[in-house]
Order: sequence, then structure tokens, then C-alpha cells
Amino acid sequence: MSGIQKLLAEAPEDKYLLEMAASYYLDEGNLNKAREFIDRLKKSAAPDDPSVLTLDGGYWVQKKDWKKAEVAFAKLNQIRPEDAEVHRAYAEILIEQRKWKYSRELYQWLFNKRKYRRDDKWNYHRAVDLGAPQFGSRFVYYHRPQGQRDYVIEQKGCFWVAPWLRLGAGLSEEYYKLPEIGEEEAIKRFLMSNSFDATFFYSAMTSFQARWKSTYYKNRDHQELDFVGRTGKGMWRSELEYKLNETPRDPIAAIEKEGTRDTLRTVQRLLIFDRLELGDEINLEWYRVRGVDDQINFGADHLGHKFANDAFVSLTLLKSQPYVAINYRYRQAHWDQKFPGADLVIGYLPDEMVHSGGVYAEYRIGSFWELNASVTRGSDHKRRVDFLIWNFQTEIWVRDYCKVSGTFEYDYGDSGTSGPGNTQIMSCSATFYFL
Repeated sequence: MSGIQKLLAEAPEDKYLLEMAASYYLDEGNLNKAREFIDRLKKSAAPDDPSVLTLDGGYWVQKKDWKKAEVAFAKLNQIRPEDAEVHRAYAEILIEQRKWKYSRELYQWLFNKRKYRRDDKWNYHRAVDLGAPQFGSRFVYYHRPQGQRDYVIEQKGCFWVAPWLRLGAGLSEEYYKLPEIGEEEAIKRFLMSNSFDATFFYSAMTSFQARWKSTYYKNRDHQELDFVGRTGKGMWRSELEYKLNETPRDPIAAIEKEGTRDTLRTVQRLLIFDRLELGDEINLEWYRVRGVDDQINFGADHLGHKFANDAFVSLTLLKSQPYVAINYRYRQAHWDQKFPGADLVIGYLPDEMVHSGGVYAEYRIGSFWELNASVTRGSDHKRRVDFLIWNFQTEIWVRDYCKVSGTFEYDYGDSGTSGPGNTQIMSCSATFYFL
């Protein structure tokens, strides 16, 4: 760079030198200096100069200003309609703009022209997963302590009615079983649920989702509402969610006594240098139960509220193959019970102070197969419990219109409300896309 600067001192308007300087600073991530040289180029170059458009588009990509990046690469795509690199960059920008249909078309052009790379298949499948109408089915099995066994089957479909509106509908069947323990009677409950949701996209970073869910069990319908708002700018991401009248599945006693829960949740994230993520999650929950099922304080239906705060940090060590990150989380929670013995009505965790840390990795095999794995070690000082959680996941695109996946999780030493012991969770799913 020092050599370029000396030459620029003698020829400050030299187009080639300005391009080299701007490209250098973009590669170094020095966006302020890159902007300076790009602006100098714009004063002397033609408005649609391909080199200037490439640098300008690259600058806005690094700034994550997808609208301005799209303007630059849309022009480039018209000027260089056979340039594979332009198609590739333009397609990725369109994904960020939720213009998945047009992004898929650009990737399809790369495949037809045989100018694609291995990552292009993954990005194409990402566009399909986000933007194509789809239908999926999933089965989950929980093997919990004390003989508790849970089975869940879910089906869900969604489609786009407009670029800014996605609608979805789901159906689930759930079976929860706990054998007789001491004087406690056995629990066997079958639940059926159906749901409808709508997601409104205001911009690339801002969306709002509303969902209605009806759960039927014990000859009663339980109506639930869920609202989620997401937004962000630059390095910052934010999420706010409110759930009303939710039917908790954990602990199993909540199902037996028709417990309900309202939840207010907020998450703030800050991503620094695309490697370091700092965040904080706050949950405020209100617990209720039918008064006739309150054996401790008969007739009382409010069980109090719980406040939980999770602070977390994640550092990406490797961004290419394999992707590797380490993380740490600290959680504090306290249940402010409405009356003594409320935890005997439904056994939520009263107090928590959890330190946990782990490693996450993912690896892609070829163009269709991805493996994910994580291990987390933690300790809850309030409950005096140490735990180790292993998680494995595989995802395979068997066709461009079909994806199958499977997960296995083993929780050693911490089963929360299920009592002491180990838990295994297994799931498999298949999703079909209508292209």
C-alpha cells in the first residue's frame, strides 16, 4: 500500500491506482478508507463503470446495506450477463433481501451453464428453504428419567401470498406418559394441536409474526397466542416475543393440571467483526393452574411469576470448513411463588444459577450433506447439579425438493423438572418443497 500511495501522490486521478487502493482497503476491512477511494473513482469514471460498480457493491455488502448493494449488482448483472461471479454475488444479496425466487433463478443459471461451485448448491438450497412453499413432518421421542416417555408428531406447511407476507398452518399429535411413582398416580395424556401463523416482512431486518394455536386435551380446548417482532441494524439484532395462555409440556404435571403460562421474552445480540457475538436474553413468565387442581392452596389459580436472565457470548474460531465456535452462558432465575408450596402444585425449577460452556462445530460433505455437533458442560449452583449435554445433527438434501434430517441429544446428569437422571432426545424429519 505504501508503494501505491507514492504513485498516487504523483498521479492522484489514476483510475487503476485508485481501484487498487479501494480493493486493498476492502480486503483489509477498512471501510472508511475504501469509501474515500471509491468516491474519488466515481468523480472521474463513467456512472456504469463495471470496476467501480464492483467495488461499490462490495463496500455495501460489507456494510450489510443490502438495498444499495442490490442496486450496484443489478447494474453489473445487466452489463455482464455472462459473468458467473456477478451472478453469484447478486444471488447472495437477493437472499438477504428475501427475494428468494429471483435468487434461485440466478443459481439455476449457474448450474445450467456449469459455472457453479460446491457452496453454490448450499446457497441455492438456502434460498429454496427460505422462499419456496413447503410441507414437512417431524417425529420426536423423549426418553426421560423415572420412566417418562414423550412422543410428538408434527406436520406443518407454509407458502407466500406476497413478497412481504408468509402464511403457515400446522398440526401436531403428542403423547405423554409417566408411570405411577409412590403415591403419585400415573399420567397418560394425549394432546392434539392445530395452529395458523402469519409473518409480515417490513424490511430485510424487520419482521412481525403472529400465531394462533388451539390445543385439545382433557375434553377442553386451550387457545394460545404468540407474537414475535424482530429487527436489527448493522451489528445489532433484537427480538421481542409475547406468548399468551401457552400450554407447558414440561413439567408433565402442567399438562395433568391444565397449567398455563404467559411469557414475555426479549433477546439482544451484538455481532463484532463477524466473529464475536455478545447477547442477553430476558424471560418473564407467569404461571397459572385451575384452582380445583390446586391441592396445596385449594382455589388459588395464580402460582406467581419467574424472572430469568441469560447472558451469553460466542466466539467463532474457524469460519470455513469446518466451522468451529466456542460459547459461554450464565443464567440466573428466580420463581417468586404466590404462596408457599406452589412448586408442589407444578414443579417448575424455583431457582437457577447456571454456568455452562461448550464447543459447536459443523462440517459439510459434498454438496448435499451437513453434520453438526456440540458438547456443553455446565453446573447449576442453586440445585447443586453438574451436567454434560451432547448433541448431534445431520441434514441431507436427497433432492433439490426434499430435505431429511435427524438429531440425537444426550443430557447426562441434568433432567430439570423430570427429576435426577439422564435424558435422550431423538428426532427425524422430512421437508418437501414445491419449486
